[in-house]
Amino acid sequence: MRNNDGIKFLYHGLVLLLLGIFLYGHRRLLQEAGWGIFWPFIPLALGLLLLLEFRRTRKKLLLAAGAFLAGSGGFLLVFTLEYLPWSRLADLWAFLPLLAGFSLFLVYLSDFSGRGYLIAAVILLAAGLLGLGKNLPAMVKGFGPYGQFSLAAFIFLLFLLVSGKRKPG
Repeated sequence: MRNNDGIKFLYHGLVLLLLGIFLYGHRRLLQEAGWGIFWPFIPLALGLLLLLEFRRTRKKLLLAAGAFLAGSGGFLLVFTLEYLPWSRLADLWAFLPLLAGFSLFLVYLSDFSGRGYLIAAVILLAAGLLGLGKNLPAMVKGFGPYGQFSLAAFIFLLFLLVSGKRKPG
């Protein structure tokens, strides 16, 4: 039996690409109709659908993509609904690598296998913390100059200790 996962993902990708082109082409009409505030719901909903699909298939890629898309959609929704002004995005961009690191960490926690996911998660979490420390020093003032990296290294070592005691099963 032939594996059609690649064809299925290609089909989904092409549909999303065509939807993006259509929405981009009709952006003025959508703005005039008042749909401008709803665009972050697209990645949010797609992420939630991918998380539901992960529960059914247990494919790690769906968990990583779903968590990142849902988190990114929620993050951008905060700006679109004007809880925060768009000018603050220059200070808060580092939440995106934090989201990516958190997504990869969830993949690792799904079955405690694949140390590569854990290492990539810790690197992205450290990069996000360092970015927040550079852009919002008051937020991490108590950690000291290299506190963000030290915190990420501590979290990494803690997870190595915990993951050594649990076996997939």
